Amino acid sequence: MPARIIHLQNRAEFKELLKKEKLVVVKAGAEWCGPCKQISKYFDKYTECYLNNNFIVVKLDIDSGRDLKTFLRIQSIPQLFFYLNGELQTTIIGSDKNDLEKFLEGLLIYI
Repeated sequence: MPARIIHLQNRAEFKELLKKEKLVVVKAGAEWCGPCKQISKYFDKYTECYLNNNFIVVKLDIDSGRDLKTFLRIQSIPQLFFYLNGELQTTIIGSDKNDLEKFLEGLLIYI
């Protein structure tokens, strides 16, 4: 089964999620963001094909999720975060395909 995808908007829900789930990936972006759209197809396909249901993928629209955006200190999008057992492991900013591939391939050791 592929990764479970959820949409969150506030920090309280996110903190609860981190307490319960071992593997959490956050993809922060916005509808109007060209670079966000650029990586979306690749990111979505990758998570669907390679990440199993042990992973939670949180999709954050920074316009509707301002509370979570502030909590995560997002200043530039797209931005990806990976949490393991509630602790931030890595993050990348931007739409560079090589950086995105390295980030996503780094998750495969947890499958």
